[in-house]
Amino acid sequence: MSQNVEVSHNEAEQRYEIRVDEVLVGFATYFPRGESLVFNHTEIDPAYHGQGLGAVLIASAMAMVKEAMVKEEASWKVVPRCSFVASWFQRHPEHADLVA
Repeated sequence: MSQNVEVSHNEAEQRYEIRVDEVLVGFATYFPRGESLVFNHTEIDPAYHGQGLGAVLIASAMAMVKEAMVKEEASWKVVPRCSFVASWFQRHPEHADLVA
């Protein structure tokens, strides 16, 4: 059985959200600080741990940040204050250009 996984940007709540079969199962919060987005917390419902959803969430969020930068001709940087986001960047050095 295949699951439908979707990541979206909830600007009103300042977070990226991940849903599995339309059920919210996690999020990564951030707040703007100058020209940076400070990612300060990532959470995945314990019932969904071990499925790689945190990595999917952060990878998708970083892709959306890059798309928004291109669209808005901006040059934001990401401050990975959350330990999960920081470790994701360590495992994905190809995205180091985003880190402040």
